[in-house]
Amino acid sequence: MNKHRLLIFIFTVTNLFSYSQSVDLKWIGETPKMKTGVSWGVPFAKGTVKKDQAFVLTATANNVIPVQTWPLAYWPDGSIKWMGCAAVTEPQQSYALNPVAKIAKVNGLTVSKMQDVIHIKTGLLNCEINTHGNVLVKQLSVNGKVMANNGRLVCTLENREKWNEQTLSYEDYKSEVKEVVVEQSGPVRGVINITGVHKSVKNGREIFPFTVRLYFYAGSPTVRVVHSFVYDGDQQKDFIKELGLVFDVPMRESDHNRHVGFSGSNGGLWSEAVKPLVGRYPFTFKGDNSFPAKQVAGERIPEITQLDSVALKYYTDFPSWNSYKLTQTISDAFTISKRTNNQSSWLFANSGSRSSGLAFVGDVSGGLAVSLKNFWQSYPTSLEIGNARSNVAQLKVCLWSKEAEAMDLRHYDTIPHGLLATYEDVQPGLSTPLGVARTSELTLFPFDQLPDRQQISAMAHQGAAPNQLICTPEYLHAQKAFGTWSLPDRSNDTKVWIENQLDSSVLFYKRAIEEHHWYGYWNYGDVMHTYDPVRHMWRYDIGGFAWDNTELAPGNWLWYSFLRTGDADIYKMAEAMTRHTSEVDCYHIGEFKGMGSRHNVSHWGCGAKEGRIGQAAWKRQYYYLTTDERSGDLMRESLAKY
Repeated sequence: MNKHRLLIFIFTVTNLFSYSQSVDLKWIGETPKMKTGVSWGVPFAKGTVKKDQAFVLTATANNVIPVQTWPLAYWPDGSIKWMGCAAVTEPQQSYALNPVAKIAKVNGLTVSKMQDVIHIKTGLLNCEINTHGNVLVKQLSVNGKVMANNGRLVCTLENREKWNEQTLSYEDYKSEVKEVVVEQSGPVRGVINITGVHKSVKNGREIFPFTVRLYFYAGSPTVRVVHSFVYDGDQQKDFIKELGLVFDVPMRESDHNRHVGFSGSNGGLWSEAVKPLVGRYPFTFKGDNSFPAKQVAGERIPEITQLDSVALKYYTDFPSWNSYKLTQTISDAFTISKRTNNQSSWLFANSGSRSSGLAFVGDVSGGLAVSLKNFWQSYPTSLEIGNARSNVAQLKVCLWSKEAEAMDLRHYDTIPHGLLATYEDVQPGLSTPLGVARTSELTLFPFDQLPDRQQISAMAHQGAAPNQLICTPEYLHAQKAFGTWSLPDRSNDTKVWIENQLDSSVLFYKRAIEEHHWYGYWNYGDVMHTYDPVRHMWRYDIGGFAWDNTELAPGNWLWYSFLRTGDADIYKMAEAMTRHTSEVDCYHIGEFKGMGSRHNVSHWGCGAKEGRIGQAAWKRQYYYLTTDERSGDLMRESLAKY
């Protein structure tokens, strides 16, 4: 090759990787009401973007926001096929991702390790993570003040060996950290991956492997938590009575300056002081009767002293409450109760339909709120606050509440039923849950001063429905993301009919989910396979016609429907289905690892264990559109099998 041809070749290659296009982005559903850390994926055409290409985010107000990027997939020529992006966004309706020659250094999030502790600093939040032991999150501090510590997992098993004697016993397990990996260390986004097991307090037995990822964003005090666990117990013996996450919360103020609360339905909030200044007569201190109203508003109330002996007598006689719980044992009802001590009864406080799943405890100096996504959809769940009168309160989020019956993963019958009669295809030893998994998402909101009701409501909303940024359908279509598909087209009568059919199919299942209450910890995200015209109900008890799992690829149907429209409701259905089918319907350990169960009465009941059920293709849209690391794990898990 001569000199001139070499120069032409270099010029061509340079331009091949020169990228100047602006990528339009939009929120799925509502625009966030508060500053939000978010990550998303962007596809690019072959040969257009180099690995080291820098980008910034431009808002409608023309302010530039730093973006952290990383490769998700490559084209054969080494150019980027899918790129992961992370940014901390303002409440703007839309954004554009723009390439830049060089991005300025961002003094944002940092991750460091000292001895056996990993330190994450976001600018507002300092978090310490243990690399071994039973505590995952050692400490959460905001502006130098400790708001929570000793974040750990808890589990309780119910022993039914003496079931016939109407005697039950319980065994407690605690988390045991095996490995901690820093997957991302800033400057915008940090990701810490913690893996371990639940270890018996009594005999050291290790069971139920877990993965907990913690997500941090520069300048943000919130922490996103993605919790996954694998069931590796004996379905005949290991009945989970409780499964949850617990934090200790320091309490520095007097009881009347301590507060607890739970989110209810439709933005509602139930909250009280640990020692409410409300009694038979209006409470007055030093001639001022405004303190009860100020207390409800979260303002600091002065210490009640001997300077007003009458007020002190009333104050002393007011009860202080020690424990609180919100319990959602079915999808349509929750109750709130409280009690003063363990020797006294629970007092009913309130009830409602569907809690959005946030609880907080703290005082006017600070505390912690925790939100569980899909709280009512994943019943039985509960939020519990204990030791509110002590120096250290406890905030527990129960992914499986002890208020419900213990988790029973046995098959629904002890004998198989014929393939021709009920399409069961049950074979000995194959209707097993050993190896199935479940993922839950939480958000931690530490605060150094008591938030007002509007702020708490915003936290609850964000935790229940985290905001997701996404490329526009037009851009995804132009890039042929996930293959060949079309944008909605109603240009003639035939296409109108087709679009109406597509819309009505989604609407039909959206309504069916609600009408038939396809909710619950192990069920949410799945739909039924076949309707029974004789009984006028879905064939929930007939072999291969009950839960659909991935039969006929319903996840692909929902994802392509979302790609075409950008519809928020379809995204929610597709996300829930992907979480379910990739976790519950597949095996993650054991002899069936990498395979899954076809449709059946029990999600894992079918005797046909097949690779197609667990294939990576079912997870790819969620992974590449959102950069969800858990889905990436499961894709690699599927590939490793083969």
